[in-house]
Amino acid sequence: MTGDDGVQFTRGVEEEKAWISEHLARVRTPRPLLDVTMQLSIVKSVWNVACSHKSRLKRVMETGRTLLQRRDSLPSHQRRRQSNVEVELTHLEAMWHELETAIHQQKQRLEASDVSTDPGLRGHDPRLVRSFFASFILLLYGDNIIR
Repeated sequence: MTGDDGVQFTRGVEEEKAWISEHLARVRTPRPLLDVTMQLSIVKSVWNVACSHKSRLKRVMETGRTLLQRRDSLPSHQRRRQSNVEVELTHLEAMWHELETAIHQQKQRLEASDVSTDPGLRGHDPRLVRSFFASFILLLYGDNIIR
């Protein structure tokens, strides 16, 4: 592994990890005050950005694989220094898979909760709708509803 390739790979891996972590947080951050349609649009937007970003990730991964191929022709003391490349590649692949899984799970969850019988309430989180109606009924009837 030449110094420049190794530095480039290390920098690329760190940038990709930061990028994935940032977008994973965007998908996993609860937004109960937004309606389901808005939350779904955020998740779809993250998916579109991730799809377009995948080529950058592939370039970094390819650099790492090239370094691994060159490693086999190096003396053993230099080969040990490169063992980190394989670990970083595995970790980066796992993080990317985690992001894709989180996006798909969140999308499915939001699409499932987007069903409402009242068209005026469609797109709102059902828990917030129930909470709103429960508060409204208590406001109207007060303690008399319990009797």
